[in-house]
Amino acid sequence: MMKRKIFTFLLVLGVAWSLHSCDNNDDESIAVPVELQSTFSAKYPNATNVEWENKYGYYVADFYDGHEASAWFTQEGKFNFMGGTFQHIA
Repeated sequence: MMKRKIFTFLLVLGVAWSLHSCDNNDDESIAVPVELQSTFSAKYPNATNVEWENKYGYYVADFYDGHEASAWFTQEGKFNFMGGTFQHIA
C-alpha cells in the first residue's frame, strides 16, 4: 500500500512539474518606441501576428509575412537583420 502512495505522489509531482515547464510567458509585452514601430510597418506593411521581445540588446519582431520571420532592430531603431527566411533583404 505504501508503494502505491509513493508511486501516485511521484506521478502527480512529475505531471505537475512537466506542465509547469510548458509555461512560455508569451503574454508579457514590451514597450516598443513608436518610431521603431513605424520603421517596422514601413518595411513590412503586410506583416501579421507581430510579437515584440528584447534579445541580446535588440528589439526583435517575430511576425508572419507569407512565412514566419524575425526582424532585429538596434536600440536606436535601425534595422539590423532578418531571420527565418532566405529571401534577399534590400
